[in-house]
Amino acid sequence: MTSKQLLDWRIRLYYGLESRPIQRLVISVIIVNAVLLGLETVPSINQPYGHLLYQLDRLCLLIFVGEAVPGNCCHGATRIFP
Repeated sequence: MTSKQLLDWRIRLYYGLESRPIQRLVISVIIVNAVLLGLETVPSINQPYGHLLYQLDRLCLLIFVGEAVPGNCCHGATRIFP
């Protein structure tokens, strides 16, 4: 892969991740995750539904990582390690 092709790939990835639907998805996941974490602190909810809350929390984490790793790839190592 030439450097121009690599740059084009990164630019397309960047604009894809910065698109309005992806940004709305990430913001929605942040809000859902905040609610889940709040529910985990309530013993009467955490007792019967703790396992489900934990699994949903892991799903949120998977979505975060699924957005963050490609985002770091498109910005290159200079953004991670200045």
